[in-house]
Amino acid sequence: MAWWGTAVFAASLCYGGLGGAMDEGAVDLPAEVVGGPAVDVLDGYLSIMTVSMVFVVCFFAVVSVRGLRRDETSGRAVAVLTAATGRAAWTGTSLLVTAVSGVALVALVGLGTGLGAAASVGDGSLLPVLLGAALARAPEVLLTAGLAAALLGWAPRAFGAVWAVVVYGVCLRFFAPDLGWPDRLLATSPYNHVPRVPVEEPALVPTAVLTVLAVALAALGVWGFGRRDLDG
Repeated sequence: MAWWGTAVFAASLCYGGLGGAMDEGAVDLPAEVVGGPAVDVLDGYLSIMTVSMVFVVCFFAVVSVRGLRRDETSGRAVAVLTAATGRAAWTGTSLLVTAVSGVALVALVGLGTGLGAAASVGDGSLLPVLLGAALARAPEVLLTAGLAAALLGWAPRAFGAVWAVVVYGVCLRFFAPDLGWPDRLLATSPYNHVPRVPVEEPALVPTAVLTVLAVALAALGVWGFGRRDLDG
């Protein structure tokens, strides 16, 4: 976790630090990348960097839940579960640690991007804006962990499918605008519903819906893990 935190914060700080160059027009980004010709270049750049780094945290969530699968197949889980620890407690505690760690990493994304941008642009108000923009996307990380947990509980041999979901989300987010894909296709990705602050206005409903889905999937995963036979 410490390595993830250091890397995420450092990368976010660097990306945010490039905000001054964007604001001065030293770097010319395509309109599609920042969100359209009407979007302020600095806002568009900072929002897309925030989205990019949150995807990195989604990868962390998958790797973290994947650790439970490794413990199972290696036989370490059996040793733990033959003691007083129950399956629900073991998986639930591990998922809670993943969730808290994921939210903490998202906060580091916002903090790093905000500090870098505020310093390079000379606008301290960017720090709370970008911290809030990152935290608004935390449910995307939680949903990723929840989906991974559900697969772990009910279809462990298909666990790799969660990687496909994340990669699918990355492709739609970054390549669909250039390819002119329809909005209804973009809506099939769970990572395209939270507004891109500060380019778009914040919205509570998508954040709340993703959070509820994440909790439901995690609970489903814990239940499924408690019902099935262990591998290894």
